Amino acid sequence: MSEGATFRERCDLLRDCGFDGVDAVTPSELDVDALHSAAEAAGIEVANVLAGRSLRWVLADPDPEVRAYGREGLERSLCDAVVLGASSVMLPSLLPPAVSPTAERKTTAEELRRVLPLAGKLGIRIAIDNCWNGFLDSAKALAEFVDCNWGAVAAAFRRIGFDGWMSAELTGSGRELLIRTSVAMDRLFA
Repeated sequence: MSEGATFRERCDLLRDCGFDGVDAVTPSELDVDALHSAAEAAGIEVANVLAGRSLRWVLADPDPEVRAYGREGLERSLCDAVVLGASSVMLPSLLPPAVSPTAERKTTAEELRRVLPLAGKLGIRIAIDNCWNGFLDSAKALAEFVDCNWGAVAAAFRRIGFDGWMSAELTGSGRELLIRTSVAMDRLFA
């Protein structure tokens, strides 16, 4: 989000447009302590952290050094999530060039098994972000990867009146776009 000169101004704008929280991208140049303080002062939460390094150094890369750097970034994002008070780290599900979806699933699962103990210790969930690029290219594929029945999950959300976090990825900025997005998201679970 580009509007607002400070984290506090940005968090105030999000609150004023109807948002309860914001997502952060780490590891990065982001001052996680400053963002946490600004969000708290504005009365919103940092809902999720995006494992930003995983956008380039993916866990499915054929090169073990690339995977290790991506995994270390995911681990840093998990630690940042604790500082920010976030409940989860979003991991983009990207398919590297010349890697089959089957190989990608296997390699990603192996790398995640190495990170899950830290996530468990910290109490932070790893949420897999479907990026629509050939890996986990449907809700069904995502459900199969995490071994769950998506129909049952969706029905359970409705039955229990799910009120957890949902994130919107926006192209552009501005108060009007934020308000329209907030209203549309509220309608999804109304």
